[in-house]
Amino acid sequence: MVEKRAASTILRRLGYRLTPQRAAIIAAVADARGHIEADAIHRHVAVNHPTLSRSTVYRALDLLDRLGFLVHHHDATGIAYHHAGDHAHVHLACLACDHVAMLGDDAIAADFVERVRDRTGFIANLAHSTLFGVCGGCAEAGRSPSDHHRHDDLDDIHA
Repeated sequence: MVEKRAASTILRRLGYRLTPQRAAIIAAVADARGHIEADAIHRHVAVNHPTLSRSTVYRALDLLDRLGFLVHHHDATGIAYHHAGDHAHVHLACLACDHVAMLGDDAIAADFVERVRDRTGFIANLAHSTLFGVCGGCAEAGRSPSDHHRHDDLDDIHA
């Protein structure tokens, strides 16, 4: 969990300015639960800071990630963050509908890590990693993980 005061203190000690916008971003991140997405943080903070740019939010989240307050993962819609102390888990990202769910059974991931290690000697870290495929609903609708993934708003580009 990002603690506002601790993050602010560390940023200042490392020579980073604590601008009002950066302080508001840190506060929003500290209050967030679960997945933390830049666009959601931007919408929340921009209410009181209308000149806040998305790039400022992305840079602040990247900084908090590099300093160890957050951990990022890639999913079907881009990059999302978690508080560094959150329970590590595997994400299941649907390439057809962009839904992201958590793999609810940690034993599956642990078994996979063990099998990879036994066969190759490689020790995988699946904390906050993402498996891409199609969700049950999309699979039932006939979608396949090998279907070309594209967003509806890009249909005109690909026509």
